[in-house]
Order: sequence, then C-alpha cells, then structure tokens
Amino acid sequence: MRVGAPRPPVISLAWAAVVTSARRGAGDAFMTGLIDKLWDVVLLGGHRRDQVRNISTEVLRRVIKVAALSVALTVARPGAAYRIGPPAIGRRTGC
Repeated sequence: MRVGAPRPPVISLAWAAVVTSARRGAGDAFMTGLIDKLWDVVLLGGHRRDQVRNISTEVLRRVIKVAALSVALTVARPGAAYRIGPPAIGRRTGC
C-alpha cells in the first residue's frame, strides 16, 4: 500500500461451516475461483490493473465468494475424485 493512500474497505461474507475432508489443493482452488470470476467480470489481465485497483466492493464480494466456494467444494471431498470447476459453481449458486 502506498504511503498516504486510503485504507481499502474490509469485506466480510456470511458463510456456513464446511466439513473438510482434505486441505490439499485449497490454495489452488481459491486462485482458480478468483481467476475464473475475474475473467467473468472482465478484470483479468495486466492491462486492467487500474480497474482492479478501483474494483467496487460489490464486485469484489462476488469475486471472493466464488473463490471461497471453489475452496469449499475442493476440501469437502478427499483426493482428486471430486472434479468440479468454477464454471459449475456459478450454475449452482448464481454467482
């Protein structure tokens, strides 16, 4: 953060507890969901840095929600047997 720059808002999401079966892949799943939703809202790519810096709270909330749902689906089952990607998340949750 630059000196003198305004503090970014804190984003909080209501969330239900997830029973985890495995933690392996949680970080990758988060990044996959994050990239997927940034693509959906046309904020992916180095040429869009200024737009990402000025992302609205509501769009950021939607992006983080998809990333978190991606993690929840990944850690809910052991191993790599549960193959569901972020595009399916949008169809199931309306994100």
